[in-house]
Amino acid sequence: MSASSSLRLRVRLLVRASTSACSWHSPSRNLRLRGVRSSSSSSSSSSSQAPVSSAGQQSLPHATLAALEPALYVVATPLGNMEDITHRAVRILTKADMLAVEDTRNTGKLLNMLGIPNEGRMRTHHAHNERDAGNVEKFLAVLRSGGSVALVSDAGTPLVSDPGGRLVAAACREGLKVVPIPGPCAATTALSVAAMWQSGDDRKSGTAGTLERGFTFLGFLPESPRDARAAALRAAARAPGAAVMYCPPHDLVATLDELVDACGGSRGVCVARELTKKHEELWRGTLDEARVEFEQRRADGARSARGEVTLVLEGAVEREQGEESVEELLDACFARGMRPSEATREVVAITGQRKRDVYALAIKRDEERRESGGGGGT
Repeated sequence: MSASSSLRLRVRLLVRASTSACSWHSPSRNLRLRGVRSSSSSSSSSSSQAPVSSAGQQSLPHATLAALEPALYVVATPLGNMEDITHRAVRILTKADMLAVEDTRNTGKLLNMLGIPNEGRMRTHHAHNERDAGNVEKFLAVLRSGGSVALVSDAGTPLVSDPGGRLVAAACREGLKVVPIPGPCAATTALSVAAMWQSGDDRKSGTAGTLERGFTFLGFLPESPRDARAAALRAAARAPGAAVMYCPPHDLVATLDELVDACGGSRGVCVARELTKKHEELWRGTLDEARVEFEQRRADGARSARGEVTLVLEGAVEREQGEESVEELLDACFARGMRPSEATREVVAITGQRKRDVYALAIKRDEERRESGGGGGT
């Protein structure tokens, strides 16, 4: 059996499971989802079986699925491996009256692989038109009239560094129902396998790399203005837990350079590429090592230039958190018009840190403020 045929058969079974009249929480339901039929459900399930084609294979019972409750369904879709589609996602995509999609070509391929008819239901909703009130209105009109809309991005969970936020917010403002259909997300997928310490302190003590310190999600770092990108890098550097960010492949080496400047080269990082796909890679090491590795790959024209990248950065050590506190104190001094030497004296008096170290940081911080247009000490 070919891979596409196998996938279609699996989806038929998923959709068939969705037609059951049993509760999702009943023991017999859970057994059937695992391919085991309990004795208490064998007789009742026979009457709800989906149609069987002349070839003996079960056909997709689209017509037998109950209509959806009027709502905006925010549907997560696979990052790259089609087997990651969920039961609920298949049902919602099958029965929604309209599909709000980031790209009709990508979602069209998804529907085709799942054997779900399009029937002219797709309408675009992406970063270039979601600010258009008319675009949002056409989806709201369907919801107001008692219809259902499924919001999907090209891959992963909508709104997580993907379009859809304005549509969801508009539906909520009008009191329309919004339903999450959870599933794949590159950020949490990378976090689950980063296998690193949460911070340098944990590394020294040998503490396992759990998420007890939480994590900071930064999405795609802003390309402009310059001070906004610098602020995002500082946020990544000071995060006590892991920091997760997305990175276009062509910007990977430059972003690693910036992270080395912001965090130091000894900070741990996991570079997750092409998650769930054939050429998935999870590279782990320090920022210095990552910069050398991926600079070399770029020079060699390696495959690492393909596919979106998710970076999981080790959390800050206490020393680095202390430095960030000094930076905040220096910023406050500069905002009051102090020169670097004056700001150094005040911060040393507050923190007790070495004057030489604070002054070096004050000079660096003052130069950054001048370059970003924020002004400096006079």
